[in-house]
Amino acid sequence: MRLRIAIALVAALVFSGQAMANQQLITLLKQLGKAVDDMSANISTAESDADAQLLAKVTRQTLDGGLTQFRPTIEIKAATGYCLVTIETPEWKLWSECKLGKVVDHGATIH
Repeated sequence: MRLRIAIALVAALVFSGQAMANQQLITLLKQLGKAVDDMSANISTAESDADAQLLAKVTRQTLDGGLTQFRPTIEIKAATGYCLVTIETPEWKLWSECKLGKVVDHGATIH
């Protein structure tokens, strides 16, 4: 649910064009980032590589559907105990890396 709200907020920002300040983009990326952290942490707790791959596939489909207007490049690397989610558009990049349910690296950059 938080992911959909965050996606909607990011969509609103992008469609409003340059009128919004970078601070608003940063705030929205933080919200989306939290949702991506949660997804990545969840995937990294999978008990097998097959489970991790299945969760990654479903997550990617959800992100693809929710972020279509941005035409993002979404990459999810998942295995037992590990997940790295990277979402990149021409405007920004967001990533989250988790091991055994804990975030070990995450961030966002604005291009």
